[in-house]
Amino acid sequence: MVNLVDEVNKILIELGEQDAKILEISKTGSQVLINSPNDLDYNVILSGFNKLYYRKNIEINGKVYDFILKDDICMRDLFSMNLDNDDENYMKYSIYNFFQLYKEVIYGSYKVVFDIFSNKEKYFEMMRKHYVATVGKRKRYTKMTKTFSAYYIPLKIFENEFIEITSEMQDTLNKLYDNTTDIYPIVEWIEESLGLRGEINEENI
Repeated sequence: MVNLVDEVNKILIELGEQDAKILEISKTGSQVLINSPNDLDYNVILSGFNKLYYRKNIEINGKVYDFILKDDICMRDLFSMNLDNDDENYMKYSIYNFFQLYKEVIYGSYKVVFDIFSNKEKYFEMMRKHYVATVGKRKRYTKMTKTFSAYYIPLKIFENEFIEITSEMQDTLNKLYDNTTDIYPIVEWIEESLGLRGEINEENI
């Protein structure tokens, strides 16, 4: 069995960040959304991590582990959902805040003060901005259809007014993580829910 704490500490030593403290390691991504995950993503929250954000893939025994390291300062910034920040990565990881609702903690504990419902207006605006700036204008060419799950899940949470993943949502997520499935009806629903139908000019790629 892989000792995740040891692997994170190895990364910190490589970065010269050995004084950073691991607050929490949790499963994220497809590990918490579908029954047969195709990747092993782990969210690592730290204190005293000077880089604030760092991501590294490591292959162990033929499996790829994706460690996403974030300092507590970075987490609090993402939870603020600052709409004045137009950086694509900032918008993307702010949208990923919903993963905190489904995380499976492996080590430690990080108390999250984030209410997705009280942030509904910010969430909608952030999703609209990021969708228009990224995947929306090249959706016909997007091979990683799981990208759309980042919009689908929050939108369904707001529609249902609860956070549990329903059987309908699970079926849709399975389709989004299957890159061979026609997901255009799902994309149409996402754009309709975001109020973007007919407003996006796709790039000619």
